[in-house]
Order: sequence, then structure tokens, then C-alpha cells
Amino acid sequence: MKKVSSKIKTIAEFLDCIKYSVNYYEGDYRWLAKQIREFIEDLASKFLERYEPDHPSDNFTDYSLCFLGSFIIYKKDDINNVIDGQQRLTSLLLLLILLRNLQKDNPVENRVL
Repeated sequence: MKKVSSKIKTIAEFLDCIKYSVNYYEGDYRWLAKQIREFIEDLASKFLERYEPDHPSDNFTDYSLCFLGSFIIYKKDDINNVIDGQQRLTSLLLLLILLRNLQKDNPVENRVL
């Protein structure tokens, strides 16, 4: 019998040196501007609950966690297959890439974590 387990992870832990695969039967990426806007608004509102302009940037790691929903992963032949959560995961990765690119030209001392 296969073992089913769950674990709460931060995004850093979830993405740390792990590759994920989305099977063809999961379908194409379907989120439109409305879903992206809602996703970003949810993240921003959770962040702004604790944000104070005078907080040092290293204090952001103490902010409350934001529940992104569950991601269901099925591991087979050392491949982590995303069964549920692929739209959120893809959107989050695209957002992180955008933020990294926006920070790229900032001097190191002005960068946000």
C-alpha cells in the first residue's frame, strides 16, 4: 500500500533543489489576468497586514505565513509530479522570476530579500 503524507513547507523549502513535472493530462496553463490579479492581491494583503515602512528587510522573515493552498505531489521513478496546484505553482514561479528580474539592476544594498 502506498503511503500518503502531508507536510507544511515554506516556498523556499518547497522549491529547494527540487524539480517538478506536470503531466500532459493536467492540461495547459489556464489562469487569466483575473486569477493572477486575485493571487497577487491575496499575497499583498497578507504581507501588508504586518508591514511597517521602518521594518528592516531582514524582519520580513518573521511575518505570518500565507497559505497558498495544498500542492499534491506524486513521486514516481524519482520524478515529482504535480497532481494539484500546478496553476498556483506556475503563477508563483513566474511572479518570483519577475521580481528577481526587477531587482537585478538594483545595487545590492537596495535589494529586497
